[in-house]
Amino acid sequence: MSYKKLFSYLACTAVLSVFVAACGSAPQAPPMPVIKGFEAKNNIIESGKSTTLTWSVSDADTVEISGIGMVDASGSKDLQPTSNTSYTLSARNKYGAMAEMTIGVTVTPPMPMPSITFNINPATIKAEETAELSWDVKNADYVEVRGSDGSFLGMFPPRGNTKVMGKTKGTVSYTVTAFGKGGKADSKRDLVVNDFSVGDKLAISINFPTGSANIPRAEEAKLAEALTILNQKKNLLVEISGHTDNSGGKAPVKGKKEKDEVFKKRYSKWEAARKKSNNALSLRRAAAVKAYFVKNKIAARRMSVRGAGESEPVGDNSTEEGRAQNRRIELRATGTMEDVKETRKTGAKVRKAKGK
Repeated sequence: MSYKKLFSYLACTAVLSVFVAACGSAPQAPPMPVIKGFEAKNNIIESGKSTTLTWSVSDADTVEISGIGMVDASGSKDLQPTSNTSYTLSARNKYGAMAEMTIGVTVTPPMPMPSITFNINPATIKAEETAELSWDVKNADYVEVRGSDGSFLGMFPPRGNTKVMGKTKGTVSYTVTAFGKGGKADSKRDLVVNDFSVGDKLAISINFPTGSANIPRAEEAKLAEALTILNQKKNLLVEISGHTDNSGGKAPVKGKKEKDEVFKKRYSKWEAARKKSNNALSLRRAAAVKAYFVKNKIAARRMSVRGAGESEPVGDNSTEEGRAQNRRIELRATGTMEDVKETRKTGAKVRKAKGK
């Protein structure tokens, strides 16, 4: 090798050594953000339901999710989208490098609630007679049938029927509960078991306005059982009696200097006026119930009315519960139309005999 070539080689080697010493290794690309995970707990949900987004990112200085905003490098978020929605996670670092991932959540229409058609036929029976419960339910997988007497009739298909027997006098409410993907729904119907005959009583608690004989529309349903009985027992005669509690105005208070006999006289006068007022009020209420029955096609001649006032309590007037029990209407079967006809025949015979 000539001296000239050797000198050139040594010069190049020296320059390369100086560059490596000054600059280190050759330049490398900046690190990229890493999206370790980004998902929706449920990516298909019903309208009105929610889902949860979870994510985890490394080597990033900022993390942003569309529709949410800036978030931590890892976390979760409950969301309730109202329509199909895409969520994009964008991760960036100080070098300007960026990574992205997009997921979607599909929102389906809500499942419809069960729709129940439920009937009891007949709705009123005598003891030991049977009635049929029938139902037709849409959007349900199965139904359960229960009675207010604690009975569980069982689980049935969405469309079906079953029979029940009347046991004792009274009203049993039967409920059909339908279960479906859209939720559950109830429908209730009443079965009246009665054998109302002469001498029987039926008490009806009606919440009359204070001092009034007007039957509130919301209370008319309480007369349904009695109306059913009167419609079924078309020859039955009934007495409708009204009853009150012992309230009625503020009781007088004995004065400091008032003599006992004077106060007793004043109190007795107030008490007599209260009883007279309650008697009149109870009679008006009984008459209002009779008018309601007449309006519903029950012959007026089959019904008589009586005002008992506060004289026949069934509850304790010193308690609110007892007073509520005393504010009632009672129906008492007094006889039959045949009895009236027989009485008239007997009377006619007596008058004829006297005429002779």
